[in-house]
Amino acid sequence: METHDKQAKEFAQSHHSSDKVKHRLEKYATG
Repeated sequence: METHDKQAKEFAQSHHSSDKVKHRLEKYATG
C-alpha cells in the first residue's frame, strides 16, 4: 500500500496541472 501511495503521489505531482487527473485520482483513491 505504501508503494501504491507513493506512486499515486508522484502521478499527482507530474499531472498537477490537470484537473481531470485530480478528479480521477480522487475517484481512484476512494475506490
